[in-house]
Amino acid sequence: MATATKPKNGTIGVDTMVDMAAEAKAAVETIMETAAKVNENGVSFLNAQQKIMKDSFALWQNYNQTYFDFVIEATQKSFAQALNFRTELSKVVETNFKQTQEIFVEEQKLVTEAVEATQAQVKAATERVNEMFAPVFEK
Repeated sequence: MATATKPKNGTIGVDTMVDMAAEAKAAVETIMETAAKVNENGVSFLNAQQKIMKDSFALWQNYNQTYFDFVIEATQKSFAQALNFRTELSKVVETNFKQTQEIFVEEQKLVTEAVEATQAQVKAATERVNEMFAPVFEK
């Protein structure tokens, strides 16, 4: 880079002006190259940031899908287990109810037999009492 020097008479020479124009042109070109690099780097940065955002969103979607799948599967298993438990409990209750009915039927038979035996004993006792006192009343 040439520097502008003033001649002794106070005017700037053409060569100095040409040198200054060349320096200005070089400075503008350097600034333009720097601006282009900044722009290029800015675009690269924005592209990288956009990729990071897309990847983060994809990761978030994957996490949410996995979490919701887990919750739905756990809920389905819970309902299936509750249904199985209810079915098994119903079977136990039904079995116990049948056994209770059988016992009740057997108890009814025993009560009926006991009543019949009591009636037979009362009848026999009545007949004996009648036999014992019959001669007294017949006279």
